[in-house]
Amino acid sequence: MISMVFWLSCIPGRRLNRKGKTVSMDDTTIQMLKKLTELSGPPSYERRVRACMVDTMTPFVDEVVGDRIGGVFGHKASAEAEAPRVMLAGHMDEVGFIISGVSPDGLLQFKPLGGWWSQTLLSQRVTLHTDSDDLTGVIGTRLIRQALSPSEKASALSIDDMVIDCGAVSASQIHDWGIHVGTFVTPQSAFEVLNGGKRLLSKAFDNRYGCALALDVLRTLAGEALPCDLYSGATVQEEGGLRGASAAAELLKPDLFIAVDSSAARDVSRKPEELGRLGDGFLLRAFDSRMRPDYAFREWTQKLAEDHGIPYQWFYSHGTTDAAAVQSTGIGVPSIVIGIASRYNHSHSVIVDRDDYDASLRIVCEIIRSMSRETYAGLLP
Repeated sequence: MISMVFWLSCIPGRRLNRKGKTVSMDDTTIQMLKKLTELSGPPSYERRVRACMVDTMTPFVDEVVGDRIGGVFGHKASAEAEAPRVMLAGHMDEVGFIISGVSPDGLLQFKPLGGWWSQTLLSQRVTLHTDSDDLTGVIGTRLIRQALSPSEKASALSIDDMVIDCGAVSASQIHDWGIHVGTFVTPQSAFEVLNGGKRLLSKAFDNRYGCALALDVLRTLAGEALPCDLYSGATVQEEGGLRGASAAAELLKPDLFIAVDSSAARDVSRKPEELGRLGDGFLLRAFDSRMRPDYAFREWTQKLAEDHGIPYQWFYSHGTTDAAAVQSTGIGVPSIVIGIASRYNHSHSVIVDRDDYDASLRIVCEIIRSMSRETYAGLLP
């Protein structure tokens, strides 16, 4: 068990766990989002995020369980016989990079981990993670701006033309610092509260939003008797392959799955018909590139949101989530995706709306409070 001090315990204004009540984001949630988004955790190097999650969830659950590649979940058991097993998961990893080469002059070649848009990268600071230290670098290029033609300047630069400069003067100095092929790299960015607290800015909301929500659900429901067995936590290695979801599902063997993830907002496109608008409620996914959410579960969730006055918006995605992997495990797991819209996703600076977070927390809590054995049976074919 992780021995670090439970970092939320000294923060004032913690949410009271009262049955049927979920209040809007309080100072504890803001501090949790700050902590989680500022932690580094690229795919397969999520250990810092995992330690934080274990430490945070432990006071609110009956046990903490994990798979062999890093996924971790807090289990809150139901007293009901044959209670359905509900798995709720964000994913700990964020988009990052990995060092692929070291030049004699100390500049570093790198490859993306997850989907990056190269135009967001030049001159951005990054953190290199060695076995003994974290080092700062900046993404640059060997191309000389003044020597480029107008058409070249107007073209997007490939990541293959970029390097990371961490101030080293030679390959031997890079070696002495513990940097090598395979060293992980993450964006360097600070959490900020914008517009009086309505909007939040940071890296890694994909998917530390889901991690925070999974923890907030455990905190909110800690004092309640539930009709279902709840496993709430996060997977690993979602970016670029959904690798951790199948392992976690094999461990937990859920009857139902709820993926909680952020999705690219489209409200800056100037097209009023575009989906995914900040401040309009949680995202209820209709479909994405790899899965179709379970129809009965999805429609039941829509009605639940309407009955409780929880704002939501329909959404489809060109990407996908862990639900695509969990849905087809075992004999099949009815799955849905609950999300929030995030502007400038997969970059150093992502903006989300705190009211959307609150709406997603409310609907997930109501799903869990309502998921009795009878309700679950009614969702099956």
